[in-house]
Order: sequence, then C-alpha cells, then structure tokens
Amino acid sequence: MSPFPTTRWTLISHSTGDNLDEAREAFGELCGAYWYPLFAYLRRKGEPADRAADLVQGLFVSLLERESLGTVDRERGKFRTWLITALRNHASNVRDHERAVKRGGGAAHFPLDVEDAEGRYSREPADVTDPQALFDRAWAEEVLRQALDRVRDEYRDRGRASTFELLSPTLEGEELDREGVCHALRLSPVALRVAIHRLRGRYREQVLAEVADTLGPGEEPGREAALLMEALGQPESPVRP
Repeated sequence: MSPFPTTRWTLISHSTGDNLDEAREAFGELCGAYWYPLFAYLRRKGEPADRAADLVQGLFVSLLERESLGTVDRERGKFRTWLITALRNHASNVRDHERAVKRGGGAAHFPLDVEDAEGRYSREPADVTDPQALFDRAWAEEVLRQALDRVRDEYRDRGRASTFELLSPTLEGEELDREGVCHALRLSPVALRVAIHRLRGRYREQVLAEVADTLGPGEEPGREAALLMEALGQPESPVRP
C-alpha cells in the first residue's frame, strides 16, 4: 500500500520531494493515472498510436528531468489544464526540432500499455471529433474509475465486498434484480433501498473529492464534475445528488 494519500495534489507534492523512492512512486502513479487521456488527445489530433505514445512518454521524461512538476501551482487552477498545456508545448517542441522522442531511451522509463490504450481508443465514440473533448472524456472516465476503486476498497475493508459488487451496477444506472439481491444480501426491500442510497451517496462524495483534488482554490468541484459528466454524455449521472 502506498505510504502517502493518493490524491492528485499530494502526489504532485511527493513527486517533487527529497525522498527519491517516494518521489518516483508518486510520479509513476500520476503517469499511470493520466497518460491515456493524453494519448487519446494526440490520437484524435491525428498522431499514429506509436507516435502518440512516444510523445506522452517523452513528456513524462521531460517533466521528470526538468522537475517541471515543481512549478505546478494549485493557486493557478486545474491540474488537467496544466497537464494538457504541457503536452501541447512538448509536442510543439518535438515538431519544431524535427526529432523523434524515443520511449524510455537511456532515460527514465514509465511503462505504457500502448496495445491496451489503442483498444480503448478504438472504442471511443466516433462523433467525438474534437481532441480536447476526447481528452476531457478520458479524464472524466479516469476520475470515475478512481472514485469507484476507492469506494470498492472501503466496502472491502469493512467486509462488505459482496454488497458493493451486487449494488454497484446501480452507479451506472442499471436496474437490479431486487428480489434476488434482497435474498443474496438478506435485506428487506426497504433496507435495500437504504443500502443503494448510501452507496450512491458515498460514490458521489468520492467523485467530488477526486475532482476537487485537481482544482485550484475557489473552483467549485460540483461544477467541474458536471462538466466532466457532460463530456461523458451523462448529464443525469450518479454524482448528482
């Protein structure tokens, strides 16, 4: 288990700290969490899969070598805005100097599953043609995934893993076989409604917490969450109260 809280801003802080092992782990977790939205953005810009992966890998290596994350200032706004701007600048520099960015090379390497990413990219909606819109969509999916993982871990740690697995489809708007779930969990219909309500409430809290941790001061996580849900085409989503 990670020795520090895995929120976005604490990861950024730890990735620029003096503890090299901790910094490496934090930086690697940031890269793992957000490399696909960057990859999808470049693919929609027309870059081939290998080229897009090279550019993202090169960005990460550049951020590490230049210690660029040390310049990120939460006071200036959203982390996703900073990150996509960093990618655009990096890609522009690569094109300007007409040099290929080799994955890893002789520098630090961060494993990127290009085959998996290309598979995800092939399933993206064809009508999302704007690279920025696709980046926002992929970012939103990552936020929801991390929030869902946190809730799953909470239920597991409380010995309620089966409750989570049986009720979690409701977080995506699916209908349950309520009679069957009541029997499996030994709940009354009323108790089942309460359990679903609590799960949805906890999920919403975790989504808003994930969103808030990528924003600057004074920015409203509820508004940002709504924008991300719109990016997913889900205006009526489980994160709404």
